Amino acid sequence: MAPPKGKVAGSNPAWDTIQFSAFNDFLYFRTVAMTAG
Repeated sequence: MAPPKGKVAGSNPAWDTIQFSAFNDFLYFRTVAMTAG
């Protein structure tokens, strides 16, 4: 379950790490798609 919007950053380091990893994965795959496309 995602935390509500406006959640204080750093209050849940594990969640912040998961979000950061997912964001990096998104950028990586988007870059690969743009390069391949």
